[in-house]
Amino acid sequence: MESFVQDSPFYSGRDLYWLRPKVELTLEEKLYYCSCIRRNKYSYGRQANRTLKNLLVPSLDSVPAWVYGVTGKIISELSER
Repeated sequence: MESFVQDSPFYSGRDLYWLRPKVELTLEEKLYYCSCIRRNKYSYGRQANRTLKNLLVPSLDSVPAWVYGVTGKIISELSER
């Protein structure tokens, strides 16, 4: 199982499942949730097709403060190089 943010339209083969947030999320929040899912990918087994709707993720209130603004910081650091 892999997790990532895909903002552009895409075409795929089989065995692709996607999550759509129930509330509006910033890019930083989406990336944080991807990180949480990726960190525990071996806990869910090889594929999450049967367990996807029961996937437990942290509440939006528990997103750490350092998550906000991290994308802009990384982009500015990369552009300075």
